[in-house]
Amino acid sequence: MSYYRRQNSSRTSHSRSNGRANPELIARIEKTIINSSGLSEWEENFLGSLKDSAKRYGSLTGRQEQTLQRIEKNRDPAAQAARKIWNENYTDEMREKMTIAARYYLNNPPYFGDLARRVLDDTNFIPSEKQYHAMVENKYVAKVLDNMSSVPTFPVGTMAQIRQTAKNSSTSMVRRFANKMVMIIDYPDKVAGAAKGAIPVLVLPVGTAEVVETEVRWLKRAKV
Repeated sequence: MSYYRRQNSSRTSHSRSNGRANPELIARIEKTIINSSGLSEWEENFLGSLKDSAKRYGSLTGRQEQTLQRIEKNRDPAAQAARKIWNENYTDEMREKMTIAARYYLNNPPYFGDLARRVLDDTNFIPSEKQYHAMVENKYVAKVLDNMSSVPTFPVGTMAQIRQTAKNSSTSMVRRFANKMVMIIDYPDKVAGAAKGAIPVLVLPVGTAEVVETEVRWLKRAKV
């Protein structure tokens, strides 16, 4: 039985090496290279590797075929024209939303990690339409954007009270001041969370000189 498994495994691992050059596949890859302008260095190297595979094995692996199809689709003249229109209509407001979404997802992994880093590392980066819709137009980021665009319930300089339920907060500093009166000091430049009222705010508890960061959801109107 073990001999059979070894033989079977050998045939599987070397099955592609028994093929012959595939002229049609080679021509398809060459056409993609010739007709595609602005290929990235990675895409150029990948297509060159595929061409070698087509000459040596006559076929591609499933993953290679999928990647080739993606490159073909992206480099199709119609797709490139659509991409050009998308780039031209990518507004500053859309860029700001994308940046907020990127910061949110880096603070709340594991989704969109690579894309989020690219957005923040390259201020000129324009995502594809698909990337934008996936990262920005979802229920979580919609709630984040609502939080960040809402009019402050507690203006800077006014008084508020930390809720009793702040004892359930994950921040020990906030739990310490449950039910205490505080002054609103500032709203830091931080991305809000997706929970209702998860808006970062700096407060100064009465009777202390210690500024504490909490969230609007842990505050209520002061009883005066």
